[in-house]
Amino acid sequence: DEFKEWVSKSDGAELSEIQPVKGGISDAFNRAAVKWGIGRYLYSMQPVWVKAKRRGKSMVVDESESPRLQQIYLDFLKNTDGHGKKPEPNPPAQKISESKKSNITPLYEILGVKKQQNNNVVRSLLRIKDLKAEDKVATVYYNGEDSNFKVGTKLGRAVFSSKDTEFGKVHILQDYDLAA
Repeated sequence: DEFKEWVSKSDGAELSEIQPVKGGISDAFNRAAVKWGIGRYLYSMQPVWVKAKRRGKSMVVDESESPRLQQIYLDFLKNTDGHGKKPEPNPPAQKISESKKSNITPLYEILGVKKQQNNNVVRSLLRIKDLKAEDKVATVYYNGEDSNFKVGTKLGRAVFSSKDTEFGKVHILQDYDLAA
């Protein structure tokens, strides 16, 4: 407001071979979003081949690929800063020793763990307590199982996503750090 100027960014795309108009518009929209910093990290991810099956005139990713794709994504997040860049290595003098790693402030405590298995999909159902708000307890899912999940385990940084399902909103633990 103080400069009485607008900030604008733009990009474009050629028509695609599959759906000329829609493909061109979609590519332009995606490129414009990246100019504003939305989804930039997607360009640094490596392509992944998956099993697909026909649905009508389209192809969809086979459900059996979901756990593998989620693991590839989580590995990507762990090996980058979340924006596609490799974290800068610490000089030897600044490396964090194993004893200091436990100084992470606990934010959540695991109150209960239950493993669910449906076909080839394994999920962990966790009851967690928010340690900043003692009365706030939530049920979250974790795709897969993890030997760190035990009653009393404390988590530091935790990344959650939410998803609306036919049973209501569910919360999914995407990534976490162990805490003291």
